[in-house]
This record gives sequence, C-alpha cells and structure tokens, in this order.
Amino acid sequence: DLAARFSAENLRCYSNDDLIGVEIGGALKNVFAIAAGAVTGAGLGASAQAAMVTRGFVELRRIGAAFGARPETLMGLSGLGDLLLTCSSTQSRNFAYGLALGQGKPLAGLPLAEG
Repeated sequence: DLAARFSAENLRCYSNDDLIGVEIGGALKNVFAIAAGAVTGAGLGASAQAAMVTRGFVELRRIGAAFGARPETLMGLSGLGDLLLTCSSTQSRNFAYGLALGQGKPLAGLPLAEG
C-alpha cells in the first residue's frame, strides 16, 4: 500500500478507495470555505461561522450520499477534517477570498479561489 510506504514514525499517511467521497469532500469544502470566510469577514461572530460550517457539512453529506460516497469518508480526514481546516484558516485561499468578500474589499487583486 502506497500510504504505508510514505508513513514514518512522525508521519501517518492514509489511503482511501472511495474516490467519489474524496472528490466531493475536496470540491465542496472550497465553496463552504468561501462562505465561512464571508461570514467571518462580515463580523457575524463565531456562532454564525459554526452554524455555516455545520450546515455546509450536512449538505456535503447529502450530496455525497446522492452520488454514492461512503459516509465514513465524509466523516473522516478527507471530508470533515479538510472542511474544518479550510473553513477556519487564513492560509486557505478560499477562506481568505470569502473574508475579503465579507469585508467588502475589492476582489480583483486576490489570488483566484478554487472550487
């Protein structure tokens, strides 16, 4: 297994054969990160951001189920884990894009958000 070859004492790699679940999680978290950034940028507070991310995760699971993704994939690192990080980190281009959007800043000079 390729993940085992890259794993070491201080690094754990995981593999997943649920390509649909991994792809859906990877794509939708970008959209939700823009929305989470906009909520934060608009100053709506931590509760509003938590609600947005939680509802986003519900939608991610619904869309995943509709396309045949395994629920455990979406509950794992490539779903919920990636969603939480991307929706809260200013290092995420999508979150930063949403942040600027919520603050009413011009978007023209920002790096393109993916998703």
